[in-house]
Amino acid sequence: MFRRRFLAATGTTLAGVALAGCSGSEPGDGGEQGTTSATTEGGGGTDDRTSESTESTETSRPEVSFDLASFEAPKEAAMGEPLPLKVVIENTGDRPAAFSSPIRLSGSGGGWHTAATIQTEVIEPGKRATWSTEYTHPYSGTANFRIPKLQRAFSVDVSPKTLSFGGTHVVPTDFAFTVRDVSLTDSYRYERSNGSTTEVSAGSGSQWAFVHVAAENRADYAQRPPSRSGVSLLVGSSGTTLSPAGIPRERGRYPPPLDDSGTTTTTTSGSEGLEPGGTASGWIAYEVPADRSVSDLVVQWREGDGVGRWTVRWVA
Repeated sequence: MFRRRFLAATGTTLAGVALAGCSGSEPGDGGEQGTTSATTEGGGGTDDRTSESTESTETSRPEVSFDLASFEAPKEAAMGEPLPLKVVIENTGDRPAAFSSPIRLSGSGGGWHTAATIQTEVIEPGKRATWSTEYTHPYSGTANFRIPKLQRAFSVDVSPKTLSFGGTHVVPTDFAFTVRDVSLTDSYRYERSNGSTTEVSAGSGSQWAFVHVAAENRADYAQRPPSRSGVSLLVGSSGTTLSPAGIPRERGRYPPPLDDSGTTTTTTSGSEGLEPGGTASGWIAYEVPADRSVSDLVVQWREGDGVGRWTVRWVA
């Protein structure tokens, strides 16, 4: 069964709290200056039943409507960190009613997805209720949200997640990716298929950087491990991006690396990819300037799953 993590949310409702005026942030804090007009659920109508009196009467149903009294959301957040939202809803109608509306999120693959649902208890006319939640957003980039029943739209800039070497990040596809360490060397040796040993030196003014990685499939179904093409090396304060180097690696002293197709030597591998609980590990080689140290290097992994894209960085 294919599963994805999306947004983990837990909501807290404080219903029927009377507030004087508009407390909290004004609509617009933490997002674009959207309209905060009232939303009406239900409406007036006429009673088609005939009264026993000689004169027909028309009875109006009590109106149900709500206003967004205040709204709070951050303008920026880090990927995988709690993203708090808070709304204060006012019952501007004529009868007690609860308010409910989805919070929709636009994915990079197109379309809108329900991230969470605002749900209050019954609010008395003229009173307000506060609803809040915290999201864990698994993607980087701009997250575009909207609350349809409040005609409210807002955006949050989600920055990449940063870890130290040895740290593990789990993505929505249930792959746990780890950058174990980075080693630098002027040359490396590998054994040819005929049994001879060859030493390969880096170019003039360069050195080899071997990035040691591991990917564990924590899903309950087989899937292909991440491709090395999604892993890059950032060098220096300018952040120069290097792609993996194509180097000879026949029966080398280093374990086999992830390759461009995602295929790798694994602990448990089937024809459809890495089996549940299986781990793919190896190295990815880069050629970097000879005057750089490990502390000057940042390993970056960028990939996506059709719903969004994530960016994770590892530093010394």
